[in-house]
Amino acid sequence: MNNPCMNFKDLNGERISLRTIGFEWNTYWTRYSSYFEYNGKVYNSHETDKGPSHIRYTTPENHSYVVCEFENIESEKFHPTQESSVSSDICSLAGDKKLQYISLNDKPQITRKQIREVGRYETGIERQGYLDVNNDGGMELVAQVDYASGAGRGCDFLYYDELNIEDGTFKNTKGQTPLLKMQGVNLDYRHPNCGGMNNSLFRHDGKIYYEINTRKEHRISILEGDQIRNICDVKRSVETNVKYIGPPNK
Repeated sequence: MNNPCMNFKDLNGERISLRTIGFEWNTYWTRYSSYFEYNGKVYNSHETDKGPSHIRYTTPENHSYVVCEFENIESEKFHPTQESSVSSDICSLAGDKKLQYISLNDKPQITRKQIREVGRYETGIERQGYLDVNNDGGMELVAQVDYASGAGRGCDFLYYDELNIEDGTFKNTKGQTPLLKMQGVNLDYRHPNCGGMNNSLFRHDGKIYYEINTRKEHRISILEGDQIRNICDVKRSVETNVKYIGPPNK
């Protein structure tokens, strides 16, 4: 659930229950938790992937208060990886959120049972359609594939794969193809990839490009035949501000 869980016990081994004051257990969803000491008191710091979330203080009566809350404002800057007008144009459009994304509109022919039979568990095809996804002049049958697993801390990922035109089944069932490699997907692994459902295809000047946008990375690439070229890399920065300061607690 991407949420830290801790239990506390007294010196006799009895479990201690903390009573939250002014917030509920599910008010904040964080990934990291740590403790620090300040002026002789111990505080509990919580963080998300983007930065600090909030700081708690627990009184001797086991009442837990929010001392302060933070907001993390993330910004992105697109940098062309090649010195060309096309790369500059695409990065500029991406930064202005003006890319022409592609929607696949056809219903999938392959069934959930067929998907599981080739070893792709927790996987479904939402839509499919014909695209020249590798920009070689020929049309391929391409599927938008959603992977979502609840195992462990959870894993989800949206990616694209090629299907057989004759029967609508996957062309490849193991390893990597150039299309999968461009997306960071390896079917030999337990999870093909994790951390992103915002990945998309888009069209620019007659060619099809791929944008990966996950917690770990954000970039734009193109597949030309079997060759992968990166077009834009994205540098992320986070500005952290104090959003709320709670009342003093003695």
